[in-house]
Amino acid sequence: MNLDTIRNFDWYNEPEFSFSSGALIIKAQSETDFWQDKRNNIKKDDGHFFFTQYSGNFELTVKWKKPKKIKELCQFGLMGRIDNQNWCKISVIKIQKELFLFLSVTWLGISDSVIIPLVSDFDKIRYRLYYSKGVFSLSYSIDEQQFIAIRHFQMFKDFNNIDIGAYICDPNPISPVADIGCATKINQHFDNVDIFKCELLDIEIE
Repeated sequence: MNLDTIRNFDWYNEPEFSFSSGALIIKAQSETDFWQDKRNNIKKDDGHFFFTQYSGNFELTVKWKKPKKIKELCQFGLMGRIDNQNWCKISVIKIQKELFLFLSVTWLGISDSVIIPLVSDFDKIRYRLYYSKGVFSLSYSIDEQQFIAIRHFQMFKDFNNIDIGAYICDPNPISPVADIGCATKINQHFDNVDIFKCELLDIEIE
């Protein structure tokens, strides 16, 4: 990862993280997500977002390494965010033991979702958010060469600046192991197993 590129990046809901071999290792807290549902009064805005603010046209590319273990519903992807009620995200997600590509665009506090099966396995994945003349485009690549465009859209809210970067979250409830009176070593073992951890390999902005 180019440290000059992320020099002006900051955290929204900062997680536990470290640098190792040029990658940013991020541990997601449980019960975190980005999701808005006015009808059911759901306002989840506590996922971890590593971002910088940008204005004008741009092309953002985020590269992740596939975790050895992907927990159900956990996400590691790319996000563009105007505010807590207007944003877009793209990530791999695991649902009933199968991997999918998950996209969501939130307009005025209402999140939608698109879920697409991933037909090929991968070791690394790149997500891309392109913005020009009021139109956004989301795409992805799992072969280090070709990007596949899967959604074009506009945002209903006007903006001068937008926060762009990588996000990670773990919507699963906190493991109950720590509350059942087990020995400390057993608790630590299960806590380590339960943690969703990912390697952010690179971020590029053009």
